[in-house]
Amino acid sequence: MYYRLCILLLLSLSIITQFDPVWAATDPEITITHDIKITFGGLIIINDIVSIHNTGTAPLSHFQIGAPNTLTEHFEVITAQSIDFIPLSIHPMGLDVNTNIYWFDIMFPQNVDIGANYDFTVTYAFSQLITYNSTNLEYHVLFPEYPALTSNVSSCKSTVRFAEGTVFANSSWGNTTSTTQSPLQANYNLTGWATYTGSQRVIECPFAVRNIVLDSWGNTLFYDTYHIRNTGRDVLYFFDFPLPPNANDVTAYDDFGSLSVFVSTLGESTTARVTFRYPLRGDDGTTPQTGMITLLHFITSNQHTIN
Repeated sequence: MYYRLCILLLLSLSIITQFDPVWAATDPEITITHDIKITFGGLIIINDIVSIHNTGTAPLSHFQIGAPNTLTEHFEVITAQSIDFIPLSIHPMGLDVNTNIYWFDIMFPQNVDIGANYDFTVTYAFSQLITYNSTNLEYHVLFPEYPALTSNVSSCKSTVRFAEGTVFANSSWGNTTSTTQSPLQANYNLTGWATYTGSQRVIECPFAVRNIVLDSWGNTLFYDTYHIRNTGRDVLYFFDFPLPPNANDVTAYDDFGSLSVFVSTLGESTTARVTFRYPLRGDDGTTPQTGMITLLHFITSNQHTIN
């Protein structure tokens, strides 16, 4: 009977260890920068910059990261790339009901050997997490306070940044926009929040379509159509659409004809500012106003990069 109890106890401890992996002091050293950006259009874009120094006892082939399941219904997209811009494969692992975390597995192109360093960035976005409090005249935004990880990491610094024209008021960290956890515990799944004032666009794009046409002169024509819904409080008079850097002769039109377009380039980013024929009314308790915009631009035959 004594030996049976000992065996059962050992089996129980091994099962607990499987579901609660925490690195020991000899395992990899990892630091993370958790950058949260509230965009002018209402998206919450998060960049997790991960730096690994493999002081462990085995090569590393992947890295698991997650977010609170309470936010996953607002999840839009996730990408990952190395420091030299090599895309990394991402495998959704699904929901862990024990931690209430939705996990993703980031695969490395090759093993990170013992003693080696490896840096990469995971970028993901959420929508519809901004609300407006008409009593306090403040916006309220939710976000993952820290990334969820399967094991402890050395340090994680979280910073929330706001769109131009808005002013920070308060956050779940107090009267600050940045905080650090050293170490960051495994399976962290708390939702952070912040409040701010000012002008905030909240825009939805239910769908976008790109049609590509090759003409007889070797040019490539792009017809980009956007269905835009203004769900914010402010009236929308124009919108900035992204363009490839080699786009030429950009025009825009709606169902009634051509629209005013202003193309600008800042660094490697090129945008087309399109002024709407009629301003899109904000959400005043009625159905949010929508608009359909088509951008036409082309790339000449001696330019072959397509974005």
